[in-house]
Amino acid sequence: MTIAYTELAGSPTETGSREEFSAVMELKCDWTNRFDVLRYFGNTNPPLLLYPHMPYMGATVSSLSCQPLGNRIQNVNGLASYDSAQITVNWSNQMDPKTICIETIEPSGEFMTMDPTLFEWSDDRSLVEEGGGIFLTGLTYEIEYPKRQSVPRGYLPATGCVNAAAWSTLTLGLTFAAETLLYTPRRCTRVFGTDGFEAFSLAMSFNYRASGWNTFWRTKTGQWASMLLRSDHSPWKSYQPYNFNLLR
Repeated sequence: MTIAYTELAGSPTETGSREEFSAVMELKCDWTNRFDVLRYFGNTNPPLLLYPHMPYMGATVSSLSCQPLGNRIQNVNGLASYDSAQITVNWSNQMDPKTICIETIEPSGEFMTMDPTLFEWSDDRSLVEEGGGIFLTGLTYEIEYPKRQSVPRGYLPATGCVNAAAWSTLTLGLTFAAETLLYTPRRCTRVFGTDGFEAFSLAMSFNYRASGWNTFWRTKTGQWASMLLRSDHSPWKSYQPYNFNLLR
């Protein structure tokens, strides 16, 4: 079924902030077709209509209104009729600000052993087993989007990669140096609300290592160091750097 309408001059108007994008479209249709247009834009069955001028903003219809436009025509039953109707369509991608994102950090640590030849017992006897060690601290950083309009472009491609450049959290005030975060996607769920709202619920996890994920533990020195390829002496990267901005 073809829905006939035209967009009026001066439409649309668009506004935006860090939390929300909204727009208003002013449409014109025949008075007798106004309910067809209202039903079309007011559809609550998925998939919902996206704002046609910029679909990537994820804005859906938030409200509708209708008013007469043009000449008044007196019907035989005494009810007013008009040449045309003006339909106002309000679009928004606003979500509950309490659930835009959830960020979590969980401290962790690992014990790294050192070369036993570096140590001796208090009676001057050499160690023949494992030597001493160092406890190294780290953390796991997680971010969860309970209601997000789209899946980040890097959600799957970044799996097993590290941040190519310094990367900051959204709310925790932390910045991680390049190659210190190892990314693992967790879950991604499609959400449909009884009010017709649809979104993605997804989570991402990052393991932090201060020394960087492309350095390796040397028991003889008790330090992290890069491995070099013999062919050209370039650093070997077990974890490929990736643009983590594609995870926003």
